[in-house]
Amino acid sequence: MKKTVSTTFVFGSILIMMLTMVSCSGKKDVPEQNSISSEASVLNDSGNDNNTTDESAPTEEEIREKITGLKGILEDLDMKRRNGSAAATNDLKLPGKRSMMIPLEEMQFVSRNFDENSHHGIDLVAQNGTEVYAAFDGLVADADFDDEFGNYVIIEHGGRIMTVYSHLQNYIAEIGTYVDMGDVIGYVGASGNATGPHLDFRVLDNGTEIDPEPFLNAEIKK
Repeated sequence: MKKTVSTTFVFGSILIMMLTMVSCSGKKDVPEQNSISSEASVLNDSGNDNNTTDESAPTEEEIREKITGLKGILEDLDMKRRNGSAAATNDLKLPGKRSMMIPLEEMQFVSRNFDENSHHGIDLVAQNGTEVYAAFDGLVADADFDDEFGNYVIIEHGGRIMTVYSHLQNYIAEIGTYVDMGDVIGYVGASGNATGPHLDFRVLDNGTEIDPEPFLNAEIKK
């Protein structure tokens, strides 16, 4: 009796081992679903591969072209400085209060005053072709044309103060030259976005437009 049980037990064990081997041989290797190769590229929110360059992204120049008005002009000037094409600004005089002259040979009246909410300069009305003067000693940092400001000249002074003269008929100031207060830099016109001949005169302090009138050494007609 004991011999029969032992034989049955051994035979059963062998049968189980054979069934197990057959079952294992039929399985295929399945990769882990949550594993990510350390060399795999990670996609950003837009679905682009972070390891590649998005060819559709705008260039710095294209971005700058979309910036309009005085901000665009100053961005362009800053780029010229970074690439070394702008003139050096050493030993410039710092203008103080009541140190600047009215930048016109003669003017008729002020059509718009400075308003920090709506107009960041003063509009000095004069006849077409009237001479425009440098309001203070400085360096001609830029002279060019802009769709909004028309023909313009920017003069840099000490202490990161700048004066801006725009809507000119034309300018004769040359970039990189030093001018004295009273030098002719251009002529009154209506270029750009202007309804008639006038000079849009602005003063900038470190890129921020401030009221020009406290700098002028004479009263202007209202």
